Amino acid sequence: MLRFVGAILRLRSGKMDRVFKCIPFVVFVLLTTAGLAQATQVHSLRFRSAPDHARLVFDVSSAVKHHLLVLSNPDRVVIDLANTRLQGRISQPPASHPLIKKIRSAPRNGTDLRVVLDLKSVAKPRIFALKPSGTQGHRLVVDLYDKRKTPVQRDKRQKTSDKKIVRNKKAIGNKKIPRDTKTTRAALQKEVKTSGSAVKPKRVSRKTFRRGRDIVIAIDAGHGGDDPGARGTRGTKEKDVVFAIARKLEALIRRQPGMRPVMIRNGDHYVSLRQRMRIARKARADLFVSIHADA
Repeated sequence: MLRFVGAILRLRSGKMDRVFKCIPFVVFVLLTTAGLAQATQVHSLRFRSAPDHARLVFDVSSAVKHHLLVLSNPDRVVIDLANTRLQGRISQPPASHPLIKKIRSAPRNGTDLRVVLDLKSVAKPRIFALKPSGTQGHRLVVDLYDKRKTPVQRDKRQKTSDKKIVRNKKAIGNKKIPRDTKTTRAALQKEVKTSGSAVKPKRVSRKTFRRGRDIVIAIDAGHGGDDPGARGTRGTKEKDVVFAIARKLEALIRRQPGMRPVMIRNGDHYVSLRQRMRIARKARADLFVSIHADA
């Protein structure tokens, strides 16, 4: 009996030794599996186009740390995504894409993902993250601006008007007197000298004064593109509602003499807050109307 018990204890002791030897390997596997489970997954890559830039949207499982690098000879944009994995193959742009020739991807440092955009020409990139909204989850957005395109300049009529204003200022000095007003005053002075008595000034219709430039009103329909804004109970998107309102406001303003509307976005595409400001400034807007419907 004692021999049998001793044999069992020796057997258990041998198994325990093997178990202890396997512990480091098990711990390594568990840590590796936990790291893979926590890694951000890139589900898909989508392409969008806007009037002034091209857009790439990475649909990811969670917020991701990213780093962007611009390289030349040849032109390319490198995007490093920390602790990220790619599900399946990465999408390729259409052959007609204005800026991107090809997209490459590969693991980096064992845990990260590197995405390389091979460009057709030099471009200025901008990268930012979007939080989940409605049915869409976390997204990483890359906008590419073509450097070959020059910024929109003011129209020739506005430049001609500016030159005339400068010439008029030089002619009359520091006095801010419109040409029509100056002519009217001269005529009144001549009439006073001719009659020899004081004459009451005649009322001059506003139509006799030369009209200046139109009042420019910038109409900013909120959200757009991958940013739907708020959602209604039946799935109505805020970006669609405010864009419809903006179009109606544009038509109303266009019918008013002396007023000119400028749409900040002319379609269903996302425009950053900084870019909205730039568009309004280029148009020399006197009033900026931002439309939202999330109350």
